[in-house]
Amino acid sequence: MDYSKYHLFLKNNGISLIDQGFNETVLNKKKSLSAIEILRELKIPILGGDIYRLRLTDNEIVCTFDSWYCQRDEYNSYDEYLKYSWDISYKYITAYNDNEDGSIFYCIVIPLK
Repeated sequence: MDYSKYHLFLKNNGISLIDQGFNETVLNKKKSLSAIEILRELKIPILGGDIYRLRLTDNEIVCTFDSWYCQRDEYNSYDEYLKYSWDISYKYITAYNDNEDGSIFYCIVIPLK
């Protein structure tokens, strides 16, 4: 699998949390949904994801401890798992209570290259 298109997308559109102690890059809702489409195109599964929010008191992005995950062993074929991982991630992000005020961010977890 070639991850370069996805990594470039994260670099150009994401917010790195490395300075806050997290080895994560987060995206807003719209960009997260675009990221899922890139992963679908590249046939890269989504293992799950974590939700972060912007704390307005100090302008720091913090973990909400909300998350989702996709287990491989529940599916007969790898193709079924791929589709499920993209679909469940899309549904979780679109359904998440996001006030559309720019304070919620999503971290999509994929396998290490």
